[in-house]
Amino acid sequence: MGSLPFIPFIIGLIITAVIGLGLWRRRAQLAAWTAAAAELGIAAEPGSFMQPMKLAGDIGEVPVIVDIKREGSGDNSKTYTRYRVFYPSLGLGLRLRRESGVTLFIRIFGVQDHSIGDEVFDQAFEIKGANADAVASFLTTSRRQTLLRLQAAYPGAVITDDEIELKTGGTETSPDVIVSTVRRLAGTVPTFTGHRRPRDVEETVDRRLSGDLASSVPDAVAHAHPDDIDSSLLEIEGLYGAGRVEEAAAVVHELERVVPADPEVLGWRDQIEQPPERNIVDRAVSVDPVRVAMELFGERRLSFETTALFEERFADLKVHWAGVVRRASRNTRDRDFDHADVTKAIVHVATIENDLYGNAEVDAIVAFPPGVDIAEGQEITFTGRLVKVDGLVRNLFVADAAVLA
Repeated sequence: MGSLPFIPFIIGLIITAVIGLGLWRRRAQLAAWTAAAAELGIAAEPGSFMQPMKLAGDIGEVPVIVDIKREGSGDNSKTYTRYRVFYPSLGLGLRLRRESGVTLFIRIFGVQDHSIGDEVFDQAFEIKGANADAVASFLTTSRRQTLLRLQAAYPGAVITDDEIELKTGGTETSPDVIVSTVRRLAGTVPTFTGHRRPRDVEETVDRRLSGDLASSVPDAVAHAHPDDIDSSLLEIEGLYGAGRVEEAAAVVHELERVVPADPEVLGWRDQIEQPPERNIVDRAVSVDPVRVAMELFGERRLSFETTALFEERFADLKVHWAGVVRRASRNTRDRDFDHADVTKAIVHVATIENDLYGNAEVDAIVAFPPGVDIAEGQEITFTGRLVKVDGLVRNLFVADAAVLA
């Protein structure tokens, strides 16, 4: 009984600690969000003890809002930092979100979302829209690649007719993360909507799909810009694939100033500054193309992660593969193969299942000697040496190749 007088004191300490922790968290949020607002050039609405602060304004021509979203109640209550960027309505009734186990289950039992004919994209996203043909027409190659890249870097982003929304767990207290996330989402809008096209992303992606990684970037590289982050990331990949590592590093350095906590930018910085050590393996022994494809593309990875894994495990590996020729052409001074004169062929070598992308086809971009006799649709067996990878479009590059009889 003698301890009872201390109970109110203990309760008071607990209440004081809870209030103090709440005030500390609010001060941390206030400092981080105020700094982020100043960097972004938007307004910070301070809110109150019961009402969290909010950021709102325009990034270029893109309206943005960052706020706190609470869902559920009691023990099931969850707090999120919510990022939203807005654009004029597309008029498609569009809703894209990452395909989940639940939506896959629903699809199996007959409730279908739209299919646009791109198996990778169809398996990556649950696609809703008022008119399937209109949605498919809108989702061009560059838009699909932009959204696949965004979803890989920022899982959970939901794209609708007039906004992109991303919720992350808890209250974000890093100004760099807030700045990077806002600019990355806002930077996606011009390419996605087509209202402003900073550079021709469509042409760049098409060239890479055709096996031209090194030539997908210009001789003179433009400076990174907050409104053009996706184009700059494409340039980094192309420059690195072309062996122009110092130029790639310069673009990364510029992007770090714009999006200092972006996972792709930081990943490419580390890839360039600290390339992975190669595993000690017998590189004279061929490996099955499906195994290579599964290790590189079988899980959700960003392009720098795929590049690092390739360099660690598969660079310079000898291959003895078979596949079907999709296309072949004579190329002089091909940039992907040390400016050599080659017959450059796209050969389908594997189809894999991916937890994010579904069934995905993998091609080898193969450099044969000039004048080699191969044709579209021909099944061939060939040898060669793996030299690089394009993780964005799942292409493996094979040099010093020869067709076997």
